[in-house]
Amino acid sequence: MKQFISAIAVITLFASCDHGKRTIVSATFVDSLISHYTTPAAITANEADMQFWKNRIDPKNPGITNESKYAAALVRRFHLSGDIHDVLVSDSVLRKIDSLYNHKEASPNISLATHSILQHRFKEADDYFTLARTIGLKNYELYAAAFDMDFEQGRYQLATTDLKPIKVANDYGYNFRYSKLSHYKGEVDTAIAAMKKAVDLAGDDIFLKQAALSNVADLFIHSGNLAAAYDDYVASVRLNAADLHSIMGIGWIALVYDKNDSLAEKIFQFARTRT
Repeated sequence: MKQFISAIAVITLFASCDHGKRTIVSATFVDSLISHYTTPAAITANEADMQFWKNRIDPKNPGITNESKYAAALVRRFHLSGDIHDVLVSDSVLRKIDSLYNHKEASPNISLATHSILQHRFKEADDYFTLARTIGLKNYELYAAAFDMDFEQGRYQLATTDLKPIKVANDYGYNFRYSKLSHYKGEVDTAIAAMKKAVDLAGDDIFLKQAALSNVADLFIHSGNLAAAYDDYVASVRLNAADLHSIMGIGWIALVYDKNDSLAEKIFQFARTRT
């Protein structure tokens, strides 16, 4: 949501400067999305995956693989549906793994660090990351996680340093992070190019492709190209109709640029029923 709060000022600026503008948001697309909405395949697939790993967990013989996969599926469901309870349950599962292995496994701690950032619990994130790093992380995992910790907490110079050891031109994670850093530095064109590359590198992974597409759209809003932003929001929603971030982005464009209050309200009310 914080992206939209900052983006709305940008949209307002460009809307006020263009009195002969064309309408961007298609009411036909919005009506079709709402009237034909069914549970997206991404939600159905994740639900099946989550139940599969949950059913494999043996309380009498706890382990790490089944539990970790179950915890990851819970967090993915949070990203799809917005229920924070899923993150809390996932954290509980990961803490049990960590305790079971006497704090000797790095993987549950690095996941807990990521989840802590998701909840803006930055001190906890640092503590979990420090423990995971002490236990031992592979080079890529170490520097990628370090970047995430430093960037999200405003330590941008450290984040710049963290990114250098994992610089690989054809890597999704590197390009996604490089885009975020470039955007912070005010290099919007570079940020857009890197995030577009991440879209291409996502391959058949709908979750990763959708995440990158919606970020490209956000970047286009910040650069003032609202028509391009709309196109990418739509492309992301077509991949995954549960992408409420992009649906809300479409709503903001309808409200502030197109001045279509009724269509915007319809979009926001629809999103409210899905999260």
